[in-house]
Amino acid sequence: GHPFLYFTNGAACAEVLIDRLTGEMRVTRVDLLMDAGVSINPGIDRGQIVGGFIQGMGWVTSEELKWSPKGVLWSYSPTTYKIPNISDLPAAFNVEMLDNPDSSASLYHSKALGEPPLLLGISVWTAIKNALSYASAEAAGHLSLPATPEQILMSLHRASSAEKSSAERRTTSQPA
Repeated sequence: GHPFLYFTNGAACAEVLIDRLTGEMRVTRVDLLMDAGVSINPGIDRGQIVGGFIQGMGWVTSEELKWSPKGVLWSYSPTTYKIPNISDLPAAFNVEMLDNPDSSASLYHSKALGEPPLLLGISVWTAIKNALSYASAEAAGHLSLPATPEQILMSLHRASSAEKSSAERRTTSQPA
């Protein structure tokens, strides 16, 4: 069957900087391409793309679920967890729309662009994992979602501890 009239596709690439002492992360650049069908209003579409991506970036870097010991969700709204703000916007944020007139089933051949870019925020998380791999392959393997500064720092710490432990085992197992 055909459950959807059309599909909206996109791709994103993110560049990040990580402070290895604090775990703080900054997104320095994003390049994003979205299939817009035939855009009715490129300004509105661009705003939807940027907004959706930034929301997705927050989802993978700061929207940590916190639960009480009794199982009550403590972080249930933007008043109880950190959401991205204007200072989190990358200095270089390149957005392009692919004009794709083949989407004949939609209104004026346009496509919905508000929610799909949210999923492209995962490019920030993978950029963080890639950056951590330069510090240690072990650190990249320990990163979970969301990649909060605390998670980044714990990943680096666990990797450092594992490397020290491994080095100690090599030293003690060699004959004197």
